[in-house]
Amino acid sequence: MAGPNPEHGSPLPWTGDFKDGLGNKISMMACANPQMITDEKQRADGYGVVRFNKKSRTIRFECWPRFSDAKDGEKGQFPGWPITVSMENNDGRKVVGYLPELVFEVVADPVVQVVSDETGEILYTVRVQGSRFQPRVYSNGKHTVKCGKDKPDCKPLFGLVPAEQSKAGELSVLLES
Repeated sequence: MAGPNPEHGSPLPWTGDFKDGLGNKISMMACANPQMITDEKQRADGYGVVRFNKKSRTIRFECWPRFSDAKDGEKGQFPGWPITVSMENNDGRKVVGYLPELVFEVVADPVVQVVSDETGEILYTVRVQGSRFQPRVYSNGKHTVKCGKDKPDCKPLFGLVPAEQSKAGELSVLLES
């Protein structure tokens, strides 16, 4: 049976949001669940391929039956596959607000790390595409942002507080090349 928020247009009835046996929240976007398990060519055994596209920041999940022919292209995969998700949508946490937009001087495509001041937890580290980036956060407390050309090693920006995206403002960040 489909869970809440099933995949629109999926040929499978088992998609949607669920909890696994340990209580972890999962979103089932597709599965391989053939009906004729006694027929060796109809079973769900096969292999998966995950392709990361760094430029578009997408992740493509493929699911190929054991006896498939790659020459058949996408139609050679199990029904409902492949699935492509954006890196940002693969996070799963609810965005509460945004920190000021960072405008980088001199260095393009820097690395940005966002840390929760309350817990000390690194929320994420990402290589920015371009010279502007507005960090999203998942709690209302203060946050620290660390930046750098190839790793987050420059002087941190402490005590940043989230706001609505349009009201968060912007900060100019000078990084050495």
